[in-house]
Amino acid sequence: MDIRRAIPGISQRMLTVTLRHLERDGIIKRTAYPTVPVTVEYCLTPLGTTLIHSVNGLVRWSAEHEPEIVAARSTYDARLEEPILLQPHDRTARLSG
Repeated sequence: MDIRRAIPGISQRMLTVTLRHLERDGIIKRTAYPTVPVTVEYCLTPLGTTLIHSVNGLVRWSAEHEPEIVAARSTYDARLEEPILLQPHDRTARLSG
């Protein structure tokens, strides 16, 4: 499976950084094969397999609370679209403090 295709929206750089951290922490093992282009394979280490139960719990929680998460994101995004209006006393405080 191509990891990058399995994770929509992730950049190559972020994927590489994340995989390096996981490898450094002993969660995954990276194997590179001398092909053209180089073929790289990742697998969970014994330590990494101990996370499966916890990660599955997080996935279940996310699925159960998806409507609340979507609503929270909508509320947050709407706040970002509102113009920031400074009151006269707010402006003075910001300039002096």
